[in-house]
Amino acid sequence: MSAPFSLISSALPKNVKLMTLKNMPAEDVAYTNGHVLVRLAHLFQVGEHPTLAAPVNVSLAALFSESALKITSATEWSLTVNRDATAMMEQDAQRRAQPWKTDASTQALAEHDGARKERVYLDSDDATLSVTIHPMEVRTFVCDFSRA
Repeated sequence: MSAPFSLISSALPKNVKLMTLKNMPAEDVAYTNGHVLVRLAHLFQVGEHPTLAAPVNVSLAALFSESALKITSATEWSLTVNRDATAMMEQDAQRRAQPWKTDASTQALAEHDGARKERVYLDSDDATLSVTIHPMEVRTFVCDFSRA
């Protein structure tokens, strides 16, 4: 019988779930072998719970700090891993330049405490690799690991 093994060093917050932890396929030309896809999801919607429906910070570096594999880098990608954070930031800028025409009643959710006002992408240069996950948000990262 083998001892239990986990790649995760610390518990995730109660309102966040690890959705995906998967090796990227070597045949995928966008990546080199050894990249790992990590998806984290916030489990609550805005206003669903007094404390668990709030945005939460997660450090990818702390999450994988004491396992056999240490995270060495991470970049944020779209949910379907077809656009990196740079492309998503460009699209966000275009959306801000041409906002949707909506009536005032649809703005109530945006003003609700905990609702995301503007997306803040993962800073790959931050040693903690910290990210804020808002209610009902799924964040996708392509990470590199090294053996500890």
